[in-house]
Amino acid sequence: MFCVGLRIISSKGMIFYFLRIPYEKMIDRKKVLKELIQSQRTAADHMRKVFKDSLKEDDNEKSEKFLKTAEDLEKTAYEYERDYDPVIKRLSIMIYLLKPVIGCGTCMASVWTIVWWWLMMDEPFSQFFVLTAFVVATLNSLIFALYEVMTKYIAGK
Repeated sequence: MFCVGLRIISSKGMIFYFLRIPYEKMIDRKKVLKELIQSQRTAADHMRKVFKDSLKEDDNEKSEKFLKTAEDLEKTAYEYERDYDPVIKRLSIMIYLLKPVIGCGTCMASVWTIVWWWLMMDEPFSQFFVLTAFVVATLNSLIFALYEVMTKYIAGK
């Protein structure tokens, strides 16, 4: 229940949302950087298509402009990818590490079950350890899904 409660009170609009803000900003930044690289590639592909169409018209000056623009866009996309790829990789690692701590109720339940098991039990591992982790994670997922359904139902009225 701790994990569901933490996930709920750290949701947007709740009192501990400030705990989630850095995590969500990392996700947003990663998404923006990927979209930036993809938009440059899309623009370059579009310019190449226009270039092929302009070849049919035998307008060399226009064709050269489109070709140069497409090459510039492709070069920019390559530079963005070269410059931002390490940033995207670091953000991916940080998001991966933070997800079980603040991002996902099911993941939090899995991590915290392991922590509490080792703190409270005499045995570091037993046959019930894995079963307990799965049951706790499943219950947390179901309770949080029920909370989301109730929230949407209440907001709909």
